[in-house]
Amino acid sequence: MVLMPNIRYLPGRYWDYFDHHLALTHHSLVEVLRITGFEPEIIKAKTLPYTIKHNRLPQSLWLVRTYMRLRFLWPLIGKQMFVVARRSDSYQPE
Repeated sequence: MVLMPNIRYLPGRYWDYFDHHLALTHHSLVEVLRITGFEPEIIKAKTLPYTIKHNRLPQSLWLVRTYMRLRFLWPLIGKQMFVVARRSDSYQPE
């Protein structure tokens, strides 16, 4: 399971954090997973907002749970991708 910012939806703000060295979109992440022997099962280009650290919204478990249930908001607010992949049975490392 991978949950990380999707550079496609926040190109400038992505670089605001020191640990963001590699810019990936949901497409490039899926490509890397397939090359390394994983088969993606779930691909969500937008899920969570980029961060809740600096949002004006109050931070609460209730708010996060409510947001996660309201999936119609994900394409409007989401900036992080979520990908689930499994190791492919046919993968042969070189």
